[in-house]
Amino acid sequence: MFSLATAHDSYSPPDPLKVLAMMEAYAPLVYFHPDEECFPSSVSWFFENGAELHQKSGQTPTRVINNGDNLPRNGGPDDSFLDLPSGQANKERVKKGFLSDAVGYVHAKPALRGRCTDLAIWLYYPFNAGEKFQLGPFVISLGKIGQHVSDWEHITLRVDNANGGLKAVYLSQHSKGKWFTPKEFELLNGTSRPIVYASLSAHAHYATPSSHIHLAGKLDPRVIRMLYNEVMNSSKESNIITGFGIRDDTSKSDMAMDLASAFDIVYIDNFDVGIELPWLNYTGRWGPKISYNFTNEVKNITQDLPDIVKDLVIEGLKRLPAEAFGEEGPQGPKMKKSWSGDERV
Repeated sequence: MFSLATAHDSYSPPDPLKVLAMMEAYAPLVYFHPDEECFPSSVSWFFENGAELHQKSGQTPTRVINNGDNLPRNGGPDDSFLDLPSGQANKERVKKGFLSDAVGYVHAKPALRGRCTDLAIWLYYPFNAGEKFQLGPFVISLGKIGQHVSDWEHITLRVDNANGGLKAVYLSQHSKGKWFTPKEFELLNGTSRPIVYASLSAHAHYATPSSHIHLAGKLDPRVIRMLYNEVMNSSKESNIITGFGIRDDTSKSDMAMDLASAFDIVYIDNFDVGIELPWLNYTGRWGPKISYNFTNEVKNITQDLPDIVKDLVIEGLKRLPAEAFGEEGPQGPKMKKSWSGDERV
């Protein structure tokens, strides 16, 4: 068995044996919410189950073949996009993903001027379902807003090259993310492996099972009291939620992905791993641009709400960044460009 203690020499580039040792020691277990319906899959499963490549307007889409052999590799992000297979039954089936076939795609690279090694573990979801919006005591489903084909999320493990210890973990959360210390995680069965929670439908990553308000803002206390009174008919201020933003729910369930046994090392900076996956060089988008009438969608989701809540939902949605709405299909991970989120810890 390869020892992690001997796998780390300061300022030396990682190699496959070192990466395997790091993953054995620190690969997370990812729990999915018990109500989750859109799970990850392998990229090859997505292709084999009818994923379509769209290139020029008016051209008939083509099936993706041989793990992406026919995907454009020298274009721009808006030159092509992938989509779910034709036929409603096939679309709905592929949206659900295939957890038993899912893998984490590992990109290893030096960090902090070689003092550490970052393992960016990318997870692919065929579909990102709708979001929820928290506004004081109100939880509002956003319907189609936030839905999009393909969702790339990642977890980055930062390992100290001097002592082999886990230094930090980066969790992707929508268009951004956050670094956590190992002490902020539950650990799996007395090991050094962190437990990570994927949020319901949107798949943002968190260190705890709870409800999280992402991209939260602050509301005037007077508005908070009015919102509270709308549902409680009370002026008491206990348990009032003071922020608003995208709501992510996480929880433990029987559905989990053990990344210690479900991963592929696909790229190591400055090292030939011997794996050539054509889709890694795909330059287009992994999903189509979503066209919907934003005003009509907002009307649909707020039609049964009190007037003050309608107005605040509209105002709150306007203050969220464009990335939260998922109108454009995402780009895939750039394995040949060292990036794992913010370098700072």
